[in-house]
Amino acid sequence: MAISKEQMTEYVIAVNHPGKFEGEPIYVPYFWDLVLNGSQDGTIYDEDSPVDYVQVNVEDAEMFQELRGRSGLYILLWESNQGFVYHRFVNSKQLVDLQEGE
Repeated sequence: MAISKEQMTEYVIAVNHPGKFEGEPIYVPYFWDLVLNGSQDGTIYDEDSPVDYVQVNVEDAEMFQELRGRSGLYILLWESNQGFVYHRFVNSKQLVDLQEGE
């Protein structure tokens, strides 16, 4: 999904100011928007808490230089009880292990 300069500016502001994405990399609000729009690749559960995941593709890596070399990995995204969004990356095997641990 291509994003506008205005949207990129909103992501920069979101990660650099207090709030849901404070201190996270700029690509986290982008992927969170995908999740909120139903474009995640799937959801697993950590106890009762949903953890959504999206596979990073080449287009994502072109938009965000921090993602270069991470195409094919999955970004896991979850929201804490306090409303903050967090992330981590896993490879395919790690994702399968998490899915089987449900």
